[in-house]
Amino acid sequence: MRKIKFIVVGLFTTLVSCQQPKEKTFEHLAEKYTAKCPIILGEGTRIDSMKYDSKTNTNTNFYTLTGTIDNPDSIQKKRADIEVSMIAAVKNSIELKEYKDFNTTIEYIYFSETTKKELFRIAIGPDLYK
Repeated sequence: MRKIKFIVVGLFTTLVSCQQPKEKTFEHLAEKYTAKCPIILGEGTRIDSMKYDSKTNTNTNFYTLTGTIDNPDSIQKKRADIEVSMIAAVKNSIELKEYKDFNTTIEYIYFSETTKKELFRIAIGPDLYK
């Protein structure tokens, strides 16, 4: 029984120590990516920054919508379809594999260039992409 407790404590300690470098890696990647921002991703979409929060294990991407895409009414009407396609994109993303393996929540927040207000937010956790 003491051996089992020792092994369990040893495994837990190993897992916890492995998480710290992964969290630091995600923080560093977010800082590095943000330094390259803003980046125009396509017509009407710009990524402004990325942040990783180790306390909540969440990687947040901040976007701004511009031009004809910057339309709150249209976004709200298409919200359900947008959510379905974003969940599928995260689920199928090879680039997000490390985050998904670490059960990270991937959050997307979109702002209006015109009003500077938040238009849309979705947090895609392991329950949605696994």
